[in-house]
Amino acid sequence: MYVTEKLLQRHIPSMPVIIKPNIVNPSPPPVTTDVRVVEGILSALREAGIQEIAVAEGSGTGDTMDNFQKLGYAELDTVLLDLDREETVELQVDNHRVWQRITVPQILIDTFIISVPVLKEHSMCGVTISLKNMIG
Repeated sequence: MYVTEKLLQRHIPSMPVIIKPNIVNPSPPPVTTDVRVVEGILSALREAGIQEIAVAEGSGTGDTMDNFQKLGYAELDTVLLDLDREETVELQVDNHRVWQRITVPQILIDTFIISVPVLKEHSMCGVTISLKNMIG
């Protein structure tokens, strides 16, 4: 049994699931998350009985829906969302020196988010790991 299956057996989300790949632009992997990885996650979630699943992104370059199309995401049997086009909500941020309020897509509230980043080099910080994936 794979680690993913074991985790899903113990921690099946009771809320909608959003898979957040890294599609910064329409470049193929390794610049962006390989659609096959997302396809595998979708399959595992469905096998665990989760039905309310979407793939969501806000591309840094180009139109997100066009980028989904170019990278093969449009062929997935699931909802695709452009986070830049979703309705937003403003949230209060307590005890922060810079931001007292932030604006986020409403769809992300009360949603179980699975971030699927790409390990990349970065000119300023060496590598981006995964935190940068949650910006777009």
